Amino acid sequence: MADTQCTIVCVPSDEICDGLDNDCDGQVDEGVKNTYYKDADGDGYGDLADTVLSCDVPPGYVLDDTDCDDSDAQAYPGADEVCDGLDNDCDGSSDEDLTCDDPDLIVTYVGNVPAGKKRGGKFTIKERVTNEGGYAGSSSIVRYYLSKNKTRDSKDKRLKASRGGRLVSALAGGESSSGKVKLAIPEKTKPGRYYVLVCADDRDNVSESDESNNCKRSRKRIRIKK
Repeated sequence: MADTQCTIVCVPSDEICDGLDNDCDGQVDEGVKNTYYKDADGDGYGDLADTVLSCDVPPGYVLDDTDCDDSDAQAYPGADEVCDGLDNDCDGSSDEDLTCDDPDLIVTYVGNVPAGKKRGGKFTIKERVTNEGGYAGSSSIVRYYLSKNKTRDSKDKRLKASRGGRLVSALAGGESSSGKVKLAIPEKTKPGRYYVLVCADDRDNVSESDESNNCKRSRKRIRIKK
C-alpha cells in the first residue's frame, strides 16, 4: 500500500483578532489589535503614554487616552473645575472661570467645655475647622488655650494635647474637619475662670487670605480650681 501524506493548505482570508494567522503571512493578528491605555486611577480615562496592544480589553486598561493625570481620579475630561491650582477637567488650564481665593482657616465650632476642673485635670473638647477660602493650602495644626479674654495673646495658657495639637489635613474651599481632643490643664495654672480658645493653623503652616481670624473662644468659661 502506498504511503498517504496530508498537506495542510492555508487559505488566505482577512486578518481578524483571533490568535490565528488568517492571511497566511506567518504572523498572527498583525494590524488588527486594539490599542488600550492604562487607567491607573480607575476614572475610565487612560494614559496616552502607557499602552498595550490586545484583542481583548486587559484588566486596568481602557480605549480612551484623554486622561491628563492618571494618578488622580478627580481629574478627567468633563470633571468639575475646583479651586486647587490643578487642571481638573483636562482642558489645559487650571481654575478657569473660577474666582479663587487663598485658604482661610477658621474655627466654626467649640463645644463640650466643662463647668470646672482642677489644675492638672483633663477634659475632652469638640471643635471644627473650616476653610472659608478657595485653595486647599496644606495641612495645619489646631492648638488650645486658656484665655481671660476673647482674643489670643501672650498671657494665654496653652492646654496640653497629644502630639502638641490636632493635625488637620489640607482642606479644599468649603471643607471642614471636626475633632474631639483630650486636653490637660497645666499644674501651674492660676485658679480662676477662663475661656477655652481654639486656634486653627496655630503654627502658621498655611498662607491665608486673613491671618487674624484663626481663633474662636468657647461660649462659656471653665473654672480652674486648686
